Amino acid sequence: FGGLTAGRVAPAFEHGWNQFYLTSGQSMAGGYHSDASYVNSLGYTANFGGGFSATVTLDDATDRHNWAAGPARAGHVLPDITGALVYDQSWGTIRLAGAIGQMMSSTNAFSTKYGYAVEGGVKINLPMLTKGSNIWVSGSYAKGMVNYAGYGVFGATTVGSVSYTAADATAA
Repeated sequence: FGGLTAGRVAPAFEHGWNQFYLTSGQSMAGGYHSDASYVNSLGYTANFGGGFSATVTLDDATDRHNWAAGPARAGHVLPDITGALVYDQSWGTIRLAGAIGQMMSSTNAFSTKYGYAVEGGVKINLPMLTKGSNIWVSGSYAKGMVNYAGYGVFGATTVGSVSYTAADATAA
């Protein structure tokens, strides 16, 4: 529908370059950059030509908030608003993504706060190695929405022999 996307899809916030980044609240091997493999979403992507595109979505935050690290959440009334700016070329991709969401404390249902997360990443294609080879780096920062930065239900995440506790920033 001319850039319109509706359904259960990979979140626009996710870069999707590696499906084994940290862990996923949905499954240990699933997911993309954060804790939600798929979300119910309504979004629009505009392609500006020359490899530039922008996406804005309204995501049902139920999956994320149920699996979120940190204080217990009472739920949400508003969807998460996410967006991504992408520059995609034959040599690779540059992405900048953001999310804003409502957080209601389970200890004080009348206390509503809003959190946010941002992510930036660069992927460089390396076709001279093998078809589909690439190297990428991304970093994220979250205030109140650490689930967007890669932390799920467990509060602490183990990668190899190193354990990470929930924090506001990650780098991959």
